[in-house]
Amino acid sequence: MPLSKLFTICTTNGFFIKMLGPYTANMNYAEIMRIVLNNPNGLIKLSKKEDIVVVDRGFCNQISYSLLPEETVTS
Repeated sequence: MPLSKLFTICTTNGFFIKMLGPYTANMNYAEIMRIVLNNPNGLIKLSKKEDIVVVDRGFCNQISYSLLPEETVTS
């Protein structure tokens, strides 16, 4: 079996919402996030306008492109 990654969606207080994947190990997390956000029955369906998304540096480019107005993204 080739190397793979799982993608975990969880709340800030530790509850797991969903485990997605496996995705191939050569995909970066921004690519995986793009797939997750383009799924009409996925994370977008659970999201509301005022929700806060906490991610690490690997997601910043994808988040600013997909979810947030450009001025709200900080490096």
